Amino acid sequence: MRIHFVGILGASMSGLAKLCSSFGDVVTGSDRNLNGHDKNNVENADVVVYTNAVGENNVEVVYAREIGKRVIERAEFLGEILMRYETVFAISGTHGKTSTAGFLASIFQPYSPTLHIGGQLANDFEIVGGDEYIICEACEYRNSFHFVKSNIALILNMEFDHPDFFEGENDYAASFQKFAKGAKKIIVHEDIANYFGKWKQDNFCLKSSFVTFGLSENADYFVKKIRAAQDGVTFNIFHNRKMLLKNAKIRQFGLHSVLNALASVALSHEAGANKKEIKEGLYNFKGVKRRQESVGSFNDAFVYTDYAHHPSEVNSILKTFNNIKSKGAKLHVVYEPHTYSRTKTFLRDYALALNEADEIVLTNIFAAREINTDNLTSQSLAGEVTKCSDKPAYYFEDEDFILEYLKKTVQSGDIVLFCGAGNIDKLAKRFIK
Repeated sequence: MRIHFVGILGASMSGLAKLCSSFGDVVTGSDRNLNGHDKNNVENADVVVYTNAVGENNVEVVYAREIGKRVIERAEFLGEILMRYETVFAISGTHGKTSTAGFLASIFQPYSPTLHIGGQLANDFEIVGGDEYIICEACEYRNSFHFVKSNIALILNMEFDHPDFFEGENDYAASFQKFAKGAKKIIVHEDIANYFGKWKQDNFCLKSSFVTFGLSENADYFVKKIRAAQDGVTFNIFHNRKMLLKNAKIRQFGLHSVLNALASVALSHEAGANKKEIKEGLYNFKGVKRRQESVGSFNDAFVYTDYAHHPSEVNSILKTFNNIKSKGAKLHVVYEPHTYSRTKTFLRDYALALNEADEIVLTNIFAAREINTDNLTSQSLAGEVTKCSDKPAYYFEDEDFILEYLKKTVQSGDIVLFCGAGNIDKLAKRFIK
């Protein structure tokens, strides 16, 4: 079969292209950042797969329909691909999907899993593995994960996001409710377990079909004795109040990392992985690119990048670095707001989150898929930060001015975090040079 991918450079699309190639399909692709879009690209295709990032009106998508090709959106196509595998692990949630999928990939390495993950793992894991297990991120944006049918699904957390698509918190939760219906077993954070009680009454889930993880002993899987060190975090894991793993260790930092690891343990244990595989897998996982990633130094200050772009994620990562910085050192954040709708909706939440840093610098808003219909700039966010705490936030429209400001203010021993889901990592690399 000849399959053409419109927008092939997208993380999910490139992964699907690799999988199809491994099946023996002839794969072609186009992207505005590769070779542009031309209707002639789809002439010889049997199937044309497109992503919402390029949209229904893309010249290749429109022409493919006109000449009778089978045209299918990425999320639906992913659902069809998943049916080729014996066991599907689907990882969903507002935050932590890639990191948790990475822990699972590390734990299941002895079984050669296939991976469909949005970020780039630091470990050199093969993307194309066997056909027994596939570990898949299940994204809620535009209800994409409704096409995912899984043996075990994780819902890590559920906090309103994507205000450009979802109408509000209830609409957002309802989307996860429909995703849950497509799983044979659900593992969910204890804080949102109450939703499952309601869903059980609506015949979406049975009590026996889901388990919980969290920090309290009321959860089916929980952690105790969390101990942070320079090279990671150690903790004990319990299942049904009995010790499952003693002194489990991960190389990442922060409570959110511990919870991601715990979720991966819960799924692995429910799927039948043994204790040795789980414990070794946790420790062997090196992390995800742009997640607490150390990129170098500047005048003996430590420079990191992180993908955090939701207020809760920004708050969590800043607290994490505050906990590990040296006494007397400062935490500088260079934050790139992600999308106009998200920035507008969560303006005060972002301001409160950013106040965890000692020094706050803002770049232009990363538009992604959006048009700035409200003429919103980061100046509004800077003003909100000051309003919340009287702490100044500096907005520079020109990135060169950001670098000059940092050179004057960053001292030896400080931490500089370049934070956001757009192109902020490129600015971090310019800074260390």
